[in-house]
Amino acid sequence: MEEKVAFSELVGREFIVKNYELFPSKFEGCDEFAVILIEQNGGEVITTTSSRVIMDQLGKMKDKLPVKVTLQRRNKYFTFS
Repeated sequence: MEEKVAFSELVGREFIVKNYELFPSKFEGCDEFAVILIEQNGGEVITTTSSRVIMDQLGKMKDKLPVKVTLQRRNKYFTFS
């Protein structure tokens, strides 16, 4: 089983998004969240996010995976660059 890492700990880091899956969220005000399989430093880890911007970006890159990205934080939201 892969190690789990907090999404916020990945800010400013480059990694490879290998795959992801969306699941319904049990939290108020959040319809779904993503479980993302990434590769960094030669190992695979799992992270989760309910960031709408990130989920939209994942949807656009789904057919291109695996994709190398850097996670950025812009004010109140996250984005891949």
